[in-house]
Amino acid sequence: MLDITSALSRAADFLADSARAWPDLEVRIMPEEAFVHGGRLVVPYNTAAFLDRGDKGKMLAGNMPIAVDLANGSCHYCTMDEVLEFIDLDLL
Repeated sequence: MLDITSALSRAADFLADSARAWPDLEVRIMPEEAFVHGGRLVVPYNTAAFLDRGDKGKMLAGNMPIAVDLANGSCHYCTMDEVLEFIDLDLL
């Protein structure tokens, strides 16, 4: 079982690996917005420009949070169904 700190590290690594495909975009996880649901840590992310300076022009839209399985450490981007469930539960 992963602790929250380890799960956040997994999410950051997962995002960094994905972000190699977006060389002009610096992205970062948002640990303060993360939550646990259904045995997973759900971690939103956005651009550094938005997070550091509030530059709304650089804010991502439609990006799905990262889910880290706390049992085995595997990561994936949340599906739309997962996101809609989180919205219904007032988690996002």
